[in-house]
Amino acid sequence: MAHESTGGILDRLLLRPHEAAELLGVGRSKIYALLASGEVPSVRVGHSIRVPAEALRSWVASHTVGTTTSTEPAVVGDRGDGECGS
Repeated sequence: MAHESTGGILDRLLLRPHEAAELLGVGRSKIYALLASGEVPSVRVGHSIRVPAEALRSWVASHTVGTTTSTEPAVVGDRGDGECGS
């Protein structure tokens, strides 16, 4: 397989778990835990696990504090009853 140019990894449809981990800045154990829990979307290609690049981008956007792309407000201590708990 030929080496990819700078940014090439982001141009691919599917990423290997270690590539997704590197992009997120997390370790091997953490990415596999996120994949196993279903928190980070994945697809199976034979016996291999792959992470859709666009789903990873969407996941990051939806977990970024202070953006309007998240469907839930990022409020620390929110109990869901309109009152902030301590």
